[in-house]
Amino acid sequence: GWFRSDDKSGLGDWVLCKEKFAGGIEACVNKLNELNLNFGIWFEPEMISDNSALYKTHPDWVLNNGNEGSLSRNQYVLDLTNPAVVDYITDLVTGFLSHYPVTYLKWDANRYISEAGSKYTKNQGEVWHRYVLGLYEVFERITKKFPNVWIEGCAGGGGQPIHESCELAEERGNILWRLDAGEKIRFSHENPDVLALYEEFLGKPLSEKSHHLLHIDHTAWEMPKAVD
Repeated sequence: GWFRSDDKSGLGDWVLCKEKFAGGIEACVNKLNELNLNFGIWFEPEMISDNSALYKTHPDWVLNNGNEGSLSRNQYVLDLTNPAVVDYITDLVTGFLSHYPVTYLKWDANRYISEAGSKYTKNQGEVWHRYVLGLYEVFERITKKFPNVWIEGCAGGGGQPIHESCELAEERGNILWRLDAGEKIRFSHENPDVLALYEEFLGKPLSEKSHHLLHIDHTAWEMPKAVD
């Protein structure tokens, strides 16, 4: 990733890996501009590495079972029931978007929640619900401040279906949708039941703009080539 040299670090801190970007992100952006391409970036803001500076400072910000959480993919899940975590993630992403000309943000969530326990929330039975509300707030604040940035929700081909994201898309004009790099399904004719579910959730058909975006032709999809 752009923020780490291995898969055991970097999540939560999001500090540029200078070994990979000696000229900084600015050099990458300039090269893309020369090629008449827009700049997009990958984030996984809900996750945190156990050897990150953030974890060392705030181990209480991790979802846990009362003692400590279990690692999966060398990472923990941040506790979005905690308003301080919501503020941290929001400030992190909006700060990045303010500094760089991002037009596309890929929002990943690679691991599942194995311990839905919180050191912040008193009623542990409310953790799942409050977590989702916290995530909705993050999306609401980001899309409100950056209505022209497209956000792609990525989570194992739909492992984290965020229903209100479609509603935000209708209101803001930028849409969040599910994909996995190894799958072709993206709310399309290949998966019509998902589209029907979202329209039922909204209580109305999706707008023409969103409907068009949700029906991307996957036969034309291919991974972008690296830029020298």
